[in-house]
Amino acid sequence: MTLETFFEKFDQFADAPGAVAKMRELVLELAVQGKLVAQDPNDEPAAEVIKRARTLALRNPRLAKVQKAAEDRGSREGIALPRLPRGWAWTCNADLGDTSPRNEVPDESLVAFAPMNRVPTDYRTALEFESRRWGEVKKGFTHFANGDVAVAKITPCFQNGKACVMANLTGGIGAGTTELHVLRPHPKTVLPLYMLLFFKSPEFVTGGVATFSGTAGQQRVSNDYFRFRPVPLPPLAEQKRIVAKVDELMALCDRLEAQQQERETRHAALARASLARFADAPTPANLPFLFHPSYAIPPADLRKSILTLAVQGKLVESDPAAEGVDDLLAQMQKRRQQLIDAKKIRKPRDLPPVAEDELPFSVPAAWRWTRWRQICDWITYGFTRPMAHVENGPPIVTAKNVQDGFMTFENAHRADATEFADLNPKDLPRKGDILITKDGTIGRAAVVETDEPFCINQSVAVLWLESCLLYRPFMLMVIRSPFAQGPIWQAAEGMAIKHLSITDFGKMIFPLPPLAEQRRIVAKVEQLMALVDALETQLAASRVTAANLLSALVAELTGTPNNGKVSVPSASTPRRRGRPSKST
Repeated sequence: MTLETFFEKFDQFADAPGAVAKMRELVLELAVQGKLVAQDPNDEPAAEVIKRARTLALRNPRLAKVQKAAEDRGSREGIALPRLPRGWAWTCNADLGDTSPRNEVPDESLVAFAPMNRVPTDYRTALEFESRRWGEVKKGFTHFANGDVAVAKITPCFQNGKACVMANLTGGIGAGTTELHVLRPHPKTVLPLYMLLFFKSPEFVTGGVATFSGTAGQQRVSNDYFRFRPVPLPPLAEQKRIVAKVDELMALCDRLEAQQQERETRHAALARASLARFADAPTPANLPFLFHPSYAIPPADLRKSILTLAVQGKLVESDPAAEGVDDLLAQMQKRRQQLIDAKKIRKPRDLPPVAEDELPFSVPAAWRWTRWRQICDWITYGFTRPMAHVENGPPIVTAKNVQDGFMTFENAHRADATEFADLNPKDLPRKGDILITKDGTIGRAAVVETDEPFCINQSVAVLWLESCLLYRPFMLMVIRSPFAQGPIWQAAEGMAIKHLSITDFGKMIFPLPPLAEQRRIVAKVEQLMALVDALETQLAASRVTAANLLSALVAELTGTPNNGKVSVPSASTPRRRGRPSKST
């Protein structure tokens, strides 16, 4: 396969993660392997170029010393290097130029100055700099000049490919961040642009990362790696052909990336239009507007849209003959009063009715607006005092145990049985209650579906629902919808750790349909979410197929084993989404 054929197949793997970035890496990798352009037997061999470079180095005692160290290192280590194309030769930066260049100009001279944030990551992007007096920057900074090649030495700048050829500098020289390695090539030995593409190649970057030293977050590529790491050097004439070809292919990558971004922009516009079309008329006949493959609507956006339409009463037909919501609320109030009379709960404070200016949207005529505190017996949270943890005992549920739609005892601490027996009833949720996280990652909710005794700590709030006749999956669906999550996060307090006030949550409004309609809405949401899950699986499989194709093509071109195969998750194994069961 030729590289041109690889680019022609772009549409087949365009959906692979980072496809264009991988193509750029491939171009650089092939360039330094001698597989990008043909060799010409009439070119002056690289070995002659290296001899000329060493002769130039011997004229400078400081460079001669480094060169001698390179020769000693090579003979001592005896590294077996891969075979190179005809005319190429292995060398190192210490042979090719000065790896610690210094500038000498009058202190009053204007020069370029560049901190690390001015060093580009894109191939052939020019260095940005400001002008300063040489006397201000000559000490304590790295020196460079026009024609030098600089590469970042510190993580993550090194892995991000921060490197450039210095050009058009003020006064022809400059200084900058100390976190740069700089090569000043000997004249007529190596093209600065060839060394730039080598410094950006996956081979050089991967090798540098393997030799990192220093503390976490401050790891660097050593001077020895930069000076003595073997460099595959082509003949000077071939270097020029390689640079020209890389420029051509990088420009092609830029065009492909622009086309990909344009396509994604069009898809996003189509997705918004299809969501709006379905929202205007959310009927089964209009489902293709949501799930048409051409629209490429992200599954996360689909789920949010489905939940939004559900709480607005736009997913199923509202039945005027259904049992009225007013009767349902009256029954719940009667049951709650019985609990108050039995002193099981306290009488709640009266809350004002929902005002017109609080309503974010209109709902069907059979619905009513209420508040969370008016449909719950009590909203409280768990104990705040320390409790002894034992190996066996009732679970202590914290925020980490309440996931999006389900509760788990996995990795939960266990309470001492004696202390557990002394807990207040508010710390002991019962089957049918709803838990909601209130500290840290707030707003996750789950219905209690177990009879096993457990307790909660202060990071979890519980909605007591003994008198509540509402369908629990519908209540949970409302909490998980963007309609409720927005106000929850807006009401959150705290800087580093967010905190949700249960008083604020109790005042939040709730769109209440008739009981039978609640069940139909949840059933429709379950049906649509299953379609989204299937779509997500299909999209994931498509991306994996594209990634595998890309890996196979890269392996074929570079002659390396294809170890990058990505497995596709089985479509028969549903992803756990945490939607509550309908048995609650």
